[in-house]
Amino acid sequence: MTILQANRFSSLVGEIYDAAANPALRGAALEQVSNFVGGCAATILSRDAAGLSIEIHEHFGTDTRFRQLYRDRYVELDPLLDRHLDLAAGQTVGVTDVMPHSDFALTSMVFVSDRPRCPLCGESMWLARVVSAGPHLSERTFECATCEAAKEVLVERD
Repeated sequence: MTILQANRFSSLVGEIYDAAANPALRGAALEQVSNFVGGCAATILSRDAAGLSIEIHEHFGTDTRFRQLYRDRYVELDPLLDRHLDLAAGQTVGVTDVMPHSDFALTSMVFVSDRPRCPLCGESMWLARVVSAGPHLSERTFECATCEAAKEVLVERD
Protein backbone atom coordinates (compact mmCIF):
# COMPACT_ATOMS: atom_id res chain seq x y z
CA MET A 1 0.00 0.00 0.00
CA THR A 2 1.42 3.40 -0.94
CA ILE A 3 1.41 6.38 1.41
CA LEU A 4 -1.29 8.03 -0.71
CA GLN A 5 -3.48 4.90 -0.52
CA ALA A 6 -2.91 4.63 3.23
CA ASN A 7 -3.90 8.28 3.69
CA ARG A 8 -7.04 7.82 1.58
CA PHE A 9 -7.97 4.72 3.56
CA SER A 10 -7.36 6.45 6.89
CA SER A 11 -9.52 9.38 5.78
CA LEU A 12 -12.26 6.98 4.69
CA VAL A 13 -12.23 5.20 8.05
CA GLY A 14 -12.60 8.59 9.76
CA GLU A 15 -15.59 9.44 7.55
CA ILE A 16 -17.21 6.09 8.38
CA TYR A 17 -16.78 6.70 12.13
CA ASP A 18 -18.19 10.22 11.76
CA ALA A 19 -21.17 8.83 9.83
CA ALA A 20 -21.80 6.22 12.53
CA ALA A 21 -22.16 9.05 15.05
CA ASN A 22 -24.04 11.45 12.74
CA PRO A 23 -26.65 9.87 10.41
CA ALA A 24 -26.70 13.01 8.24
CA LEU A 25 -23.20 12.08 7.04
CA ARG A 26 -24.03 8.52 5.96
CA GLY A 27 -24.90 9.30 2.33
CA ALA A 28 -21.58 11.06 1.78
CA ALA A 29 -19.74 8.23 3.56
CA LEU A 30 -21.39 5.63 1.31
CA GLU A 31 -20.33 7.66 -1.73
CA GLN A 32 -16.73 7.71 -0.46
CA VAL A 33 -16.78 3.95 0.22
CA SER A 34 -18.16 3.31 -3.26
CA ASN A 35 -15.52 5.50 -4.87
CA PHE A 36 -12.72 3.98 -2.77
CA VAL A 37 -13.51 0.42 -3.89
CA GLY A 38 -14.28 1.43 -7.48
CA GLY A 39 -17.99 0.76 -7.13
CA CYS A 40 -20.94 2.62 -8.57
CA ALA A 41 -23.47 2.36 -5.74
CA ALA A 42 -23.74 1.43 -2.08
CA THR A 43 -26.64 0.69 0.23
CA ILE A 44 -27.10 0.09 3.93
CA LEU A 45 -30.06 -2.21 4.39
CA SER A 46 -31.46 -4.65 6.86
CA ARG A 47 -33.65 -7.67 6.39
CA ASP A 48 -36.09 -9.05 8.93
CA ALA A 49 -35.29 -12.42 10.50
CA ALA A 50 -38.00 -14.21 8.54
CA GLY A 51 -36.58 -12.85 5.32
CA LEU A 52 -39.89 -11.40 4.20
CA SER A 53 -38.89 -7.76 3.73
CA ILE A 54 -36.00 -5.32 3.71
CA GLU A 55 -35.51 -1.79 4.94
CA ILE A 56 -33.15 0.49 3.03
CA HIS A 57 -31.56 2.82 5.58
CA GLU A 58 -29.18 4.77 3.34
CA HIS A 59 -28.08 4.65 -0.28
CA PHE A 60 -25.76 6.18 -2.85
CA GLY A 61 -25.89 5.89 -6.64
CA THR A 62 -29.30 4.23 -6.89
CA ASP A 63 -32.51 5.55 -8.42
CA THR A 64 -35.76 5.73 -6.45
CA ARG A 65 -37.60 3.67 -9.07
CA PHE A 66 -35.11 0.81 -8.88
CA ARG A 67 -34.96 0.83 -5.08
CA GLN A 68 -38.74 0.48 -5.03
CA LEU A 69 -38.64 -2.30 -7.65
CA TYR A 70 -35.97 -4.08 -5.65
CA ARG A 71 -37.93 -3.79 -2.41
CA ASP A 72 -41.25 -4.85 -3.93
CA ARG A 73 -40.31 -7.38 -6.56
CA TYR A 74 -36.70 -8.46 -6.81
CA VAL A 75 -35.51 -8.79 -3.21
CA GLU A 76 -36.22 -12.53 -3.15
CA LEU A 77 -34.10 -13.02 -6.28
CA ASP A 78 -31.03 -11.29 -4.84
CA PRO A 79 -28.26 -13.92 -4.72
CA LEU A 80 -26.55 -12.15 -1.82
CA LEU A 81 -29.35 -11.89 0.72
CA ASP A 82 -29.75 -15.56 1.51
CA ARG A 83 -26.06 -15.64 2.38
CA HIS A 84 -26.44 -12.81 4.93
CA LEU A 85 -27.95 -15.22 7.42
CA ASP A 86 -24.55 -16.90 7.94
CA LEU A 87 -22.65 -13.66 8.62
CA ALA A 88 -21.34 -12.77 12.04
CA ALA A 89 -22.44 -9.45 13.51
CA GLY A 90 -20.45 -6.65 11.92
CA GLN A 91 -19.24 -8.75 8.98
CA THR A 92 -19.82 -7.33 5.50
CA VAL A 93 -20.16 -8.97 2.11
CA GLY A 94 -20.11 -7.73 -1.46
CA VAL A 95 -21.08 -9.31 -4.76
CA THR A 96 -17.54 -10.39 -5.63
CA ASP A 97 -17.15 -12.06 -2.21
CA VAL A 98 -19.92 -14.45 -3.19
CA MET A 99 -19.59 -14.89 -6.95
CA PRO A 100 -17.70 -13.53 -9.95
CA HIS A 101 -19.17 -10.24 -11.18
CA SER A 102 -19.77 -11.85 -14.60
CA ASP A 103 -22.12 -14.38 -12.93
CA PHE A 104 -23.90 -11.63 -11.00
CA ALA A 105 -24.42 -9.74 -14.26
CA LEU A 106 -26.50 -12.65 -15.52
CA THR A 107 -28.90 -12.54 -12.55
CA SER A 108 -32.24 -10.75 -12.37
CA MET A 109 -30.64 -8.08 -10.16
CA VAL A 110 -29.04 -6.40 -13.18
CA PHE A 111 -31.58 -4.16 -14.84
CA VAL A 112 -30.94 -4.42 -18.58
CA SER A 113 -33.33 -1.53 -19.29
CA ASP A 114 -31.09 0.82 -17.28
CA ARG A 115 -28.04 0.11 -19.44
CA PRO A 116 -27.58 2.01 -22.70
CA ARG A 117 -26.83 0.31 -25.99
CA CYS A 118 -23.36 0.69 -27.44
CA PRO A 119 -23.37 3.38 -30.15
CA LEU A 120 -20.87 1.32 -32.21
CA CYS A 121 -22.06 -2.30 -32.02
CA GLY A 122 -25.50 -2.09 -30.38
CA GLU A 123 -24.74 -4.44 -27.45
CA SER A 124 -25.79 -3.58 -23.88
CA MET A 125 -23.09 -1.64 -22.06
CA TRP A 126 -21.91 -2.26 -18.47
CA LEU A 127 -21.67 0.39 -15.79
CA ALA A 128 -17.93 0.84 -15.24
CA ARG A 129 -17.82 3.75 -12.75
CA VAL A 130 -19.81 6.54 -11.17
CA VAL A 131 -18.37 9.92 -10.22
CA SER A 132 -20.22 12.61 -8.31
CA ALA A 133 -20.98 15.58 -10.55
CA GLY A 134 -22.65 17.74 -7.90
CA PRO A 135 -25.06 17.40 -4.99
CA HIS A 136 -27.75 15.61 -7.00
CA LEU A 137 -25.91 14.51 -10.13
CA SER A 138 -23.61 11.65 -10.98
CA GLU A 139 -21.65 10.95 -14.13
CA ARG A 140 -21.92 7.30 -15.10
CA THR A 141 -19.43 5.76 -17.49
CA PHE A 142 -20.67 2.71 -19.37
CA GLU A 143 -18.32 0.41 -21.29
CA CYS A 144 -18.99 -2.13 -23.99
CA ALA A 145 -17.48 -5.57 -23.40
CA THR A 146 -17.77 -6.38 -27.10
CA CYS A 147 -16.00 -3.46 -28.76
CA GLU A 148 -14.62 -1.58 -25.70
CA ALA A 149 -16.44 1.67 -26.56
CA ALA A 150 -17.30 3.97 -23.65
CA LYS A 151 -20.24 6.30 -23.08
CA GLU A 152 -20.72 8.88 -20.31
CA VAL A 153 -24.20 9.77 -19.04
CA LEU A 154 -25.18 12.48 -16.55
CA VAL A 155 -27.87 11.18 -14.15
CA GLU A 156 -29.95 12.95 -11.51
CA ARG A 157 -29.96 11.07 -8.20
CA ASP A 158 -31.76 11.39 -4.89
